[in-house]
Parts: sequence; C-alpha cells; structure tokens
Amino acid sequence: MHRLYTDYIVNNSPALYEELVEESIQNFISQSAYKMMRERKIT
Repeated sequence: MHRLYTDYIVNNSPALYEELVEESIQNFISQSAYKMMRERKIT
C-alpha cells in the first residue's frame, strides 16, 4: 500500500511529496484505509 501511495504522489503531486510522506501523514492514511476496508469488509 505504501508503494501505491508513493507512486500516486510522485505521479500526481510531486511538489507535495516531502509533505505527504511524513510519518504522521502516513499513519493517518494507513488508519483511514484500514477503517474503510473494515467498514466495507474488503479482504
């Protein structure tokens, strides 16, 4: 998932790369994605 997220940033928002890969942002995104998958019961 981290690789997909990084690739997306590089391809769509390269100027924001440094800001968006900070650990606090990564943790928020990971938690949000996990919550969404649990709510949708995606496996």
